Amino acid sequence: MSTILTLVVLLIYSISESIAITCASDERACNAQCYKPSQQICINGVVCRQGQRLCNGRCYTPPQEICINGIVCLRSQQLCNCQCYTPRPEICIDGVVCRRGQRLCNCKCYTPLQDTCINGVVCRRGQRLCNGQCYTPLQQICISGVVCAIGQRLCDGRCYTPGQQTCPST
Repeated sequence: MSTILTLVVLLIYSISESIAITCASDERACNAQCYKPSQQICINGVVCRQGQRLCNGRCYTPPQEICINGIVCLRSQQLCNCQCYTPRPEICIDGVVCRRGQRLCNCKCYTPLQDTCINGVVCRRGQRLCNGQCYTPLQQICISGVVCAIGQRLCDGRCYTPGQQTCPST
């Protein structure tokens, strides 16, 4: 009799939530889903484990995690432009997460000991920029915005090797 009464109460509660579901006698309804109150909790229509809290519709565990501006991060982390990061090995630069010691170049992280930022493009140290493309001056040359191998020439926007190839337009 008590099982039937419990089911009737749950059905009435579920209908009042405008969603009709039938749950077992040891369960409760939560937004069209059954849950066990001995192990779970219903928070604003979301089923979480006991002891958890809700952060922007997502369950999180307070001892290990925190809710920062609606985003769940580990307790040891901080928020950088909606992304969690760990402050010791990482740093937030203008809303971008980089490793410590790195710099920012047009929203991309780079390591100054290995790379350089040229007009917003990350190139390897010693390289130069040719029409937005990095090239190595000891091996390549920039001709009218096109990167060619040293010794090559440009013909109709393409590199060619004189003596081995000819330029069709000459």
